[in-house]
Amino acid sequence: MPAVTSLLIVGAGVAVAAFTARGEKRRRTAIMRAVAERRHGTLEPGGWFGNPLLEITHGDGIEIRVSMWSTKHGRFTEYNAIIPAPGLPVCRVAPTGFTGRVGKVLGAQDIEVGLVAFDETFVVKGDDPAVVRRLWPTARARDMALAFRTSRIECDASTIKLLQPVIESAEQIESGIDLVLGLARSDPFGLTVLGELPEAKLRHGDRFVQALLPGPSRIQIGPVEQGGIVRTCARTAAIGPLPPDAVTSVSALGATLETSDQELTISWPSVEDDPRRLTAAAELLRRLASGPSLGVFR
Repeated sequence: MPAVTSLLIVGAGVAVAAFTARGEKRRRTAIMRAVAERRHGTLEPGGWFGNPLLEITHGDGIEIRVSMWSTKHGRFTEYNAIIPAPGLPVCRVAPTGFTGRVGKVLGAQDIEVGLVAFDETFVVKGDDPAVVRRLWPTARARDMALAFRTSRIECDASTIKLLQPVIESAEQIESGIDLVLGLARSDPFGLTVLGELPEAKLRHGDRFVQALLPGPSRIQIGPVEQGGIVRTCARTAAIGPLPPDAVTSVSALGATLETSDQELTISWPSVEDDPRRLTAAAELLRRLASGPSLGVFR
């Protein structure tokens, strides 16, 4: 009898656990279905043993998949986005208590974004600090610190992953979707301004868009990756000797002038998206490429 009783107790425990898990799955599915209806997504319920999966495709090429699952460590919502080129800089954001693994995985330096609430809550790792900071303007960093204090984010040139250790409501899932979309649609490499430059025609490269502008020789402006660091460069063909104040004129734009037998290059230390500076750089290259007389430059 004791053996039979034990088996009955174990069986009852398994049945209760299965019933509880089934109820939890129904709850998750109902939440995901509500989000799918609001966001015009598709829901795969997952059958008896799988987890519900929500897929949302946007017209700008962003695809987001949201799944909900549980372990002995807690309940989680995971957001995985596939994003079009050029994507984002390599970046990992984790709560301050999760620093060890992040540092070992990435092996990169800590980055502060400049908002105390965010910097005290998260550790940010990345290879290109200046560009990573552009992912976290004050409003987004504040929202992250307030609503996603225990979440983790990873992003690179083609993906974004957000892991949120709570499953509460459809509104919570939508806030996660909005965070991922905001990151995916950000402009850390300063590409938007390129299409706004006077007389610019855009050319798509392997990763980055370049603006082509007319001049004595064609001028090309856009981001260039060198040694893992992305910086904006303006380039044109070298024609002859430079005037003595060429370097000073370029320095006034916050940039440096590099020369070779074939090319003149104006380089900024990181991404530059001030249209006035970029337009001035193009005009300066036109003057430098036209001959030795620089004239007045402002």
